[in-house]
Amino acid sequence: MKTLLKNAQIIKMDDSPIMTGDILIENNRIKQIAEEIECEDFDKFIDCKGNIILPGFKNAHAHTAMTFLRGGGKGLKLQDWLFNYCFPREAKLIPSDVYYCSKVGFVEYIQAGITASLDQYFYPVEIGRAAKDIGFRVVLHATFNNYTSKEDLIRLYHFYNSDEDSLVKYQIGLHAEYTSCPEDEKVIGEVLEELKAPFFVHISETKNEVNECFERHGMSPVQYFDSLGFYKYGGSGYHCIYFSDEDIEIYKNKSVYMVTNPGSNQYLESGICPVEKYIGLGFNLAIGTDGPASNYDLDMFAEMRLIHKNQPNIPCKEILKMATANGARAMMIPDCDTLVEGKLADIIMLDKEIVGDKDIYKAIVEDGNKKCVKMTMIDGKVLYKEGGIILNERLIDIYRKAKEVTERINKEVEE
Repeated sequence: MKTLLKNAQIIKMDDSPIMTGDILIENNRIKQIAEEIECEDFDKFIDCKGNIILPGFKNAHAHTAMTFLRGGGKGLKLQDWLFNYCFPREAKLIPSDVYYCSKVGFVEYIQAGITASLDQYFYPVEIGRAAKDIGFRVVLHATFNNYTSKEDLIRLYHFYNSDEDSLVKYQIGLHAEYTSCPEDEKVIGEVLEELKAPFFVHISETKNEVNECFERHGMSPVQYFDSLGFYKYGGSGYHCIYFSDEDIEIYKNKSVYMVTNPGSNQYLESGICPVEKYIGLGFNLAIGTDGPASNYDLDMFAEMRLIHKNQPNIPCKEILKMATANGARAMMIPDCDTLVEGKLADIIMLDKEIVGDKDIYKAIVEDGNKKCVKMTMIDGKVLYKEGGIILNERLIDIYRKAKEVTERINKEVEE
């Protein structure tokens, strides 16, 4: 299967200049990028008409299936919101609920130009099944809890990561220091060492979280996990708002990625991640929407604008890099970070009209929105084009199933 994209403004996100040209895709990978590609045996032709082509956005931290909790618990601080709003409802979940609610989020991602997410939630196998059925790329963040076992973690890690072209990958971590226990941490430590795998976790999202960790362990969450050896093979931390100089040094020395979640942090009034400071210290940050329960819109444009608004000295090109290439690397899927020959064809097209007289990077960050997404391609397949999403099932059926889940859980909690 060959697809030819013609007449595009191509932003490769590999620090090379923006170019005008064509892209030839063979099966699920980029075969050629050039100013002019002569190819007569293509199967699909797309005239980009001068619109902007770039790597798809990567949602480097999400709980996508939380679509059933969307918009609830507003006004609560993190701990209250989790323990009094989210956890009682999540206790009612069954595996199929996660499958149906994940699909709703994946559809929303595709329409907004997001081509991959790193998803941490219950029943990760169901998330992976939903992603495959939709055609979406996902990295499952698995944890040790009542729903799994040490043997499951190891088996599924090998199962999902054995095929380099698989849409679904699998990584290991914990929810957070304040929701883990020594037994969980012991198992996770053994698994990380056996697999030589990176570690993923919510970390230092609030001042209270850091203070309570000092009360329990005499050190910060970053220092605590480092003392357990969890960062030996790198990984990613989500939120990363309240880091000390020692925390920063640990992340730098262990090559751990930071993922900022500005929309969620604003919703829960957790604080503002000092992205500009971290970039100045040499970190390559990524961006995540977090779950729809703490972020009504699963929209990378909104996240980029919020970073730009809060820290206007950060170059817009750097913010766009955070949303694309850096996200892929933080998610451990570097094969779709940039538009380079041989890489996976996870590509989006944006309307050229958003640029006007502005620098193209500035225009995307300041003026981009979901409506300017004209095409979303994942794994070489066009899943969205201006006017509609292309799926093997009806949207109305996806929404109906998720609505049934939401109504059932709310009813059970009220009873």
